[in-house]
Amino acid sequence: MSVPAPRVVQQPGSGPRQLVSDSLVIARRDLAHIRVIPEKLLDVTVQPLMFVLLFAFVFGGVIAIPDGGYREYLIGGILVQTLVFGMIGPATSMASDLGEGIVDRFRSLPMHRSAFLLGHLLAALAASIVAVTVMVISGLEEAEFEYAGLNVVFLLKPLSPDLLLSHLHLILQHLQAGAA
Repeated sequence: MSVPAPRVVQQPGSGPRQLVSDSLVIARRDLAHIRVIPEKLLDVTVQPLMFVLLFAFVFGGVIAIPDGGYREYLIGGILVQTLVFGMIGPATSMASDLGEGIVDRFRSLPMHRSAFLLGHLLAALAASIVAVTVMVISGLEEAEFEYAGLNVVFLLKPLSPDLLLSHLHLILQHLQAGAA
């Protein structure tokens, strides 16, 4: 007599497909807060530009480095600083969700347990990609200013920081109009 194999029943919210789906929902929820509070974009767009301009032009001539220049280390340092400062927002958001009981509501839903953390991670990754893009563009602009005698052609020249700020202003106005 043969005994049938036990049937494995997956719990709701336990598969990898469900994890990805739930994480994207949480990330979308986190990114939707930008429509309500568009100032969250300032952390990843204006703040890196402000620090590059401040440390390049205001403090640029103060520090003397032998066999090199201060500006060669500037973009790397500001990039690390921007990524570290960028983690404050998601950490605060997760702490407030935990304190307000939203995480308890998510636990009562048939969703993957890791989706809350992974969703916030994906939203923070999207913000970091924007911050790194702004830093690379401003770094190329700074490099063009620094090495003007080398006749280097920069492909991202149309995306100068003043043009980026004007586009950011238009995006913020559009988001505020959409939230109203």
